[in-house]
Parts: sequence; C-alpha cells; structure tokens
Amino acid sequence: MSAPRDIKHAPFCWQSKEALRRIAACEGRTDRAHVFSVYLALTWFASDEQTETFTKQVSSIAERAGVSYRKAADVLALLKRLGIIESAQNFIEGSKELGPNSYTLCTVCATSGTECLRLGTAAKTAPCRDIEKNLIEESLEDIREESARAPAPSKKRPIYPAIEAWQALAHQKHPDWPANDAQGAWEHYESVGWKKKSGPILKWEMCVATCYRNWKTRSDTAGSTVQPQGQPARIPDNVRAIQLGISIEELRQKRASREIAL
Repeated sequence: MSAPRDIKHAPFCWQSKEALRRIAACEGRTDRAHVFSVYLALTWFASDEQTETFTKQVSSIAERAGVSYRKAADVLALLKRLGIIESAQNFIEGSKELGPNSYTLCTVCATSGTECLRLGTAAKTAPCRDIEKNLIEESLEDIREESARAPAPSKKRPIYPAIEAWQALAHQKHPDWPANDAQGAWEHYESVGWKKKSGPILKWEMCVATCYRNWKTRSDTAGSTVQPQGQPARIPDNVRAIQLGISIEELRQKRASREIAL
C-alpha cells in the first residue's frame, strides 16, 4: 500500500482555495472542468519557473491543460476577469512584433465572515458572492470608456504579427485552413516587408481573411477540376511553339490548316 503523501515530498505546485471557490461559483458555465484544468496548468508553470510571473504561449498552456487553443484563450480571459490572474502583452525583442503574453498568479482574497479582502491592492472589501459581478461590471465600464474616446491620429508604423499571433488568428477564424498554408502566407508577407502595390499594409488581420479565401478558392477548384482519363492535358501554345521551334503565329496557322494536331 502506498504511503500517504507528505508536504516534504517536493516538488509540488499549489492552488489558492479561494480561486478554486471562485471558479466553482461560475454556475453559468458548463465547462468548469476546463477552467479548473487551465488554472492547474498555470500553477504548474509557476512552480516550474519558481515565480508567480512567467511568459508562455497560449498553445503551451492549452497542451498542458489538455484543452483546445480556443478554449484555453477563452478560459484565460475568464480567469483575468475573475481577478485570479493578470496578463501583459509582450513584444519580440528588437522589433514591434507581438510575442507571447506574461501571466501573473494573483493573491485572490482572504475571506473573513461574509467579507472578502482583495490583497495586493488598497483596502477594498466586497461581499464574496458579488466579486465576479463587480469585476465584470468594471471590465464593461473600461470597454465603454475606451470606446468613447475618439481615436487619435497616428502616423506610427503598424505593428505586424509574429508567426504565433498569425497562426492563432488563422486557427480561431478559419479552423479548416491548413497550418502549413497559413504559415506560407505569413512568410510571403514577411518577405515583402508587409507591403502591397498601394503601400504598407495597415490591418494585417484582413490579410488573414484574404489568404484564407484564396486558399479556399484554390482548394475548391482543385477538387472540382478532374482531367478525363485517356485525354492528356493540352500543352500551352507558347510551350508547344518552343518545342516545334516556330512562332506562336505559325503554330496557330498550322493548327488551322490541320498540319499539326491540336
């Protein structure tokens, strides 16, 4: 029979009971098991890094939690709204390209009776049952304030995505788009400096949609175009003329006079 576990049996990672209670209180969600799994993955990473703040790709968090990329991104947003984690956007060193986010596991709260003190901030109390509601209302208020601000004119160079950000949006919006084709599209824009004939690309997200439509058109065309058996594909006139050592005009004249086969 195995011996009972002991706290001395390191290494281990720990979870805040109040964070677990807060997740369990999300009665409107049917995927709480996934939320618990992502939170466990985050505490595992924190234990590995020996710090409460670490940088990870969403795909790595999704893999460790055993969920899809889209589900992991959705749960991370929920955990941030609940005050369980904080996240910060990073940029690739030496460029303005987006990189993986940094995540911080927060001290959630210490309960005392029916009151809950959110540590790490100024003394602020609220009934525990109202925490999630208050956080959501605060987030909505921030969104409304941001929308009310008039966009300031800017001549700054647009920020173009790293391959991870490009692949993430491609997978989210177009899950049937093969990853290798999406990567090829990103490499094309990288090679041309994110420019087109009319000038620099301003919204790279539109390029994702355009490249997906192009792939979809090619895929549909390839699937519907079937060469009849026993009938070889016709050689283009310019290639046929070179093979015969004559001009295209002479080729067409001979074809009209039936001197050569079509």
